[in-house]
Amino acid sequence: MSAIPANSAIDALGLSVAQKSPSAATRGELGQDDFLLLMTTQLRNQDPTQPMDNGAFLGQLAQFSTVSGIQDMQAGFADLANSLYTNQALLGSSLVGRTVLVPTSTLTLGEQGSIQGRISGATDAGVQVRILDAGGKPIRTLVPSPDENGMAFTWDGLDASGQRLPAGDYEVEVVGDAENGSPTVGLEQEVVSVSLGRAGQPLQLNLANGEQVELTQVQQIR
Repeated sequence: MSAIPANSAIDALGLSVAQKSPSAATRGELGQDDFLLLMTTQLRNQDPTQPMDNGAFLGQLAQFSTVSGIQDMQAGFADLANSLYTNQALLGSSLVGRTVLVPTSTLTLGEQGSIQGRISGATDAGVQVRILDAGGKPIRTLVPSPDENGMAFTWDGLDASGQRLPAGDYEVEVVGDAENGSPTVGLEQEVVSVSLGRAGQPLQLNLANGEQVELTQVQQIR
């Protein structure tokens, strides 16, 4: 009894290139079910006088096991990604209404009220916060005060002469000693909403001043 040609076995299974789905034919790949059908058909149609070598058979079983394991692993990663995305949504909803500290170089002053911020990477000796207008001219110098969370400052929106400044954006810089690198300013803002990107993308926080920052930029949550 002669062995059935490989092409005939494939055709008998309905797995010829002409009969494959367009996507499978384009990729030139066989799925797990196709692999199993080919292997069993090969056993069923082998030449009894020249049966398949045990080593070759075990090798095919090992390939089948590997393919199955990879598919299971891919499904597991997909479930993990979906779980992380769900957790991100829950975390985002819990941040709405909370106050976060984010790095900034611009302070947005409103018609009323004050601005609270913090300094990171600085000692309490000789540190000052300088407010600059749109032209880079200093209009107010503040001395932050240390507390349990670092060094904090409040700008009431007044210039050095005590006059209320118009609403708008003002630059801020820190001058003084630094513990590690250059001191940076963190602005305290309320989170009004969150934006969820696709899975794998960081959560976006929409702040009360109209800015949008990534969750990874947040220095402190209160």
